[in-house]
Amino acid sequence: MLELIRKEVAAFFSSLSGYVILACFLIVNGLFLWVIPGVYNIPGSGLADLQPFFSLAPILYLFLVPALCMRLFAEEKRSGTLELLFTRPVSRAQIVFSKYAAGFGLVFLSLLPTLVYPVSLYLLAQPVGNVDLGGMAGSYIGLLFLSALYVAAGVWASAVTDNQIVAFLCGMAFSFLLYAGFDFLGDIPALAGYQGFLISLGIDYHYEPMSRGVIALGDVLYFLSVILLFLGCTVYRFKGIRQRFLWYLLAALILLNSWASGVYRRWDITDDKRYTLSENTRNLLEGLERPVEVDLFLAGNLPPGIQKLQYATTRMLEEFRRITGNRLNYRLIDPTEIRDPEEKKMLAQYLTERGIMPLNLNRLTEDETFQQQILFPGLVVYDDSTEVGVPLLQNLPMYSADENINHSAEALEYELTKALRLLIRQEKKSVAFLVGQGELPYPAVSDAAQLLQYYYQVDFVDPDTLGADPERYHALIIAKPSERFTERDKYIIDQYVMRGGRVLWCVDEVEMHHEALQEQETVFAMYRPLNIEDLLFKYGIRINPEILVDGNCVRIPVVTGMNGTTPVYTPAPWYYWPLLYPTGRNPVTAGIQPVKMEYANTIDTIGGNGLKKTALLASSRYSGVLKTPSPVSLAIAGEKMTEEKFNRSYLPVAVLVEGSFQSMFRYNRRADAAVAGEFQAESGYSKMIVVADGDVIRNEVKGVGESATALPLGYDEYGGRLYGNRDFILNSINLLCDDEGWMQLRGRHLSLYLLNTTKLKTERKFWQALNLLLPLCLITAGGALFYVIRRRRYRKI
Repeated sequence: MLELIRKEVAAFFSSLSGYVILACFLIVNGLFLWVIPGVYNIPGSGLADLQPFFSLAPILYLFLVPALCMRLFAEEKRSGTLELLFTRPVSRAQIVFSKYAAGFGLVFLSLLPTLVYPVSLYLLAQPVGNVDLGGMAGSYIGLLFLSALYVAAGVWASAVTDNQIVAFLCGMAFSFLLYAGFDFLGDIPALAGYQGFLISLGIDYHYEPMSRGVIALGDVLYFLSVILLFLGCTVYRFKGIRQRFLWYLLAALILLNSWASGVYRRWDITDDKRYTLSENTRNLLEGLERPVEVDLFLAGNLPPGIQKLQYATTRMLEEFRRITGNRLNYRLIDPTEIRDPEEKKMLAQYLTERGIMPLNLNRLTEDETFQQQILFPGLVVYDDSTEVGVPLLQNLPMYSADENINHSAEALEYELTKALRLLIRQEKKSVAFLVGQGELPYPAVSDAAQLLQYYYQVDFVDPDTLGADPERYHALIIAKPSERFTERDKYIIDQYVMRGGRVLWCVDEVEMHHEALQEQETVFAMYRPLNIEDLLFKYGIRINPEILVDGNCVRIPVVTGMNGTTPVYTPAPWYYWPLLYPTGRNPVTAGIQPVKMEYANTIDTIGGNGLKKTALLASSRYSGVLKTPSPVSLAIAGEKMTEEKFNRSYLPVAVLVEGSFQSMFRYNRRADAAVAGEFQAESGYSKMIVVADGDVIRNEVKGVGESATALPLGYDEYGGRLYGNRDFILNSINLLCDDEGWMQLRGRHLSLYLLNTTKLKTERKFWQALNLLLPLCLITAGGALFYVIRRRRYRKI
């Protein structure tokens, strides 16, 4: 068999046609990947990713592999040497497998020059070496499986004819039908009921996960089964086996693949395990009982970054579809294909009502003019009775476009599973706002309450109601109390915490009336204790009665002059209203806009109690504090930041506390309060979030009485911008009510593999020439080496 393999490889490299075939393959690859603009262009994507190559290679191999394999048997039959070959002391099966091994070896050799591409990306990455080597290795493994199947089809096609051209066309046709034909069949309306089954018969269904670096047991068995089937048919064609054996082989392969389709065994060999779903997600999908449909509104001619988001979304939806056994299906909708203006308007309204906002882009066309394009980066998940909209694109000003796309991909699993959980939930968990201590009235928290009502049952309760049934509510919200808590109230809250209740504290201990600045230039901010200092101290938190000032802040209009009798307003920094950014990767703050605070305090954490504290929001590098009582003056808007005033950095304002809490009343400090059940001295694992600003949950209200209108939470009416307060409050409650670990998916981190655009811009022609010409030089060098070795061998003879 080895002699037969050497014979076929030598025959290929002894002819000029072999080099021409390989050269054409490498030239086309190099042009599409490095020179010609388009979806396959690697420099145009800005990412150090070989995915364009692994998407292009299956198409090019439809031509390359049949060209390499067309002569394997057809030439033997045409020249009459096949009968002579059959007289050799080897079986028909050994001859077929030898020819197949030779063909696969040639395809493998064609892949070796393409290793120039990952080396180039390695050197072009920012920083150097920041590439997904594991994902690339897995993708090459997938491409080897794909080419092995193409070779098997080419060997069979070469065996059925003595004409190489016919063998080439047959091999290409059968490979194409296996690659895309079943997808076309699945799109036929009459076969819609069998779409999932038909698609699973095609090559692309099994190759696509491998091209991303995900090796699944079912996909490997599929490729091996089809390869064995083609080779079995080839051996049968030469009467090497009986027809009955071929039927047995087919039946065994069908049974094996049927078993594998029900077994979820996969290996994600990407460096950051980006395609590995959590156990919660798999359990959710496996337990999905009724059909669910997903409409994804990302299709058509998309910008490169949005294409990456579309690709990540469709790959995850495809994974969901596999796990659910086709109970979840999706389709892509291109809104730009809608020509009727009224229909477009209805679609835009439909998506906006579901939280999917339009994205306006100005794209540079080929004639160097700008053309407006409106996208709806989102999807709608629905069943027979319910619809849930899912916005996909995070557009945070502190991140670049590539980072925003990456953060959007990081949040995909959480956002999709959240939509599914909303779709199939049986009942809502209960959340309560505490009242009775001068908390914010309902109009001031109406936006937060209405937001939470979509996910939870929301009530407003006083301490006595809470104490009567402390286990009813999963989370308690204390929104800017202004009156002192009694010992009875504190005891009820403490026992609520000891019984596993979670609390979101939105409290501050400085009283400042901002409205008074409209009538006077200076107002004093005063210390206002709430009598909860000892309770929070027991939970590991101390709120400092001081005002945070920060250079990263909201701007407000300040009178800077007069135009006749009309005052002239100019935006000026209001250091008392800081904009706080997340500190690190946390499920609560990942991917949200800056959070707007007003006269916030700072937090110190207390150690030695076994509790874990995590800062969620903190001040910027240039911040400071003002001790109370402190004058708050409009004059500060005209002052510049100085090191004397802004000499503090990264002061915590919001902190997550986790662990087992100790009761403040465990040592004979019990108040005279009626709380259902026995006294609890210690909680199990629990958590709470403390925010040293009550205004973080307060929305502005315009008007009075029935005409009053609540503005969105976090809306800056001066700047016309919506900050991240709504997301922060919702994520905080979601984390507090999450006992299954779903929120951890929001803190997921995926590596961003970027190209060094500066280096690529200055050296573009060099890298284009390198990746276009070096593979050709390697083929030429290999051919020259083969010629020298062959010449020396025959000279000795």
